[in-house]
Amino acid sequence: PRRLASLKSSGGSVRAVVRDQKGVRALVVDARHVYFVDQLRKVVARVPKQGGAVEVLAEAENPSGIAVDDTHVYFSDAKTGTLFKRAK
Repeated sequence: PRRLASLKSSGGSVRAVVRDQKGVRALVVDARHVYFVDQLRKVVARVPKQGGAVEVLAEAENPSGIAVDDTHVYFSDAKTGTLFKRAK
């Protein structure tokens, strides 16, 4: 199974943040979470950087790009060409 993993910049062991994510096409990280789009599940989601439960933030027909700022998550739907904004 595919997974999202972390590795400290100083080195060490690779640690799984979340497992069984076969459809991830884009991701971005902020101070607390890893945000990603999963095209197979048709969702925008996040998981704590230390690992834990995946929280689905939104559903989209064909989620593609993703970005975050201090207060919002932005993502696009490649099928409709729509850009979405959602509070973190």
